[in-house]
Amino acid sequence: GLEAVGCIAYLRGYIDHMFTVQEVGNDSKELGCLPPTTGITANQARLMLSKWAKEYPERLSDNSSIFLNDMFLEAFGSCEELKPE
Repeated sequence: GLEAVGCIAYLRGYIDHMFTVQEVGNDSKELGCLPPTTGITANQARLMLSKWAKEYPERLSDNSSIFLNDMFLEAFGSCEELKPE
């Protein structure tokens, strides 16, 4: 039912995150992060994705987790840049 769909979606997101970390590294300048104090909502991410897909249609065949990582990297900077001092 609906619980299973939510579980599968959550697991898919986690798997995509792990793929991204394996590809670009956990402390890499290439790993995009969210704003540490505010984060973003799912709706904000959806709007960002829609805008990015229109701006970079040639990237739509990229791995989805890399596509999203690059979107967040451009929007908010890298995890390394956002680390507290």
